[in-house]
Amino acid sequence: MPWEPGQSGNPKGQVVTAGIRLEARRQAVKALQTMVDAMDDEDVKVRLQAANFVLDRAYGKPTQPIGGDEDAAPIQAAIRVIFGRD
Repeated sequence: MPWEPGQSGNPKGQVVTAGIRLEARRQAVKALQTMVDAMDDEDVKVRLQAANFVLDRAYGKPTQPIGGDEDAAPIQAAIRVIFGRD
């Protein structure tokens, strides 16, 4: 059921994400075990995706270079922060 223009889907302004996050964290070990178990699946696509999920959580996603186009080298940026000048 869609809301009318100007109507809130959360009229009391209750924060529901904290409870969801807490429950998700309670289930984290079970979720990780499910991914590890899926690495033994008969379907190679399921095994590869499960392995990718486990590696992403263990080591983070691989960094991706940003390039202007196919022929250009990756764009590099340098940020210099100076604290306190005398």
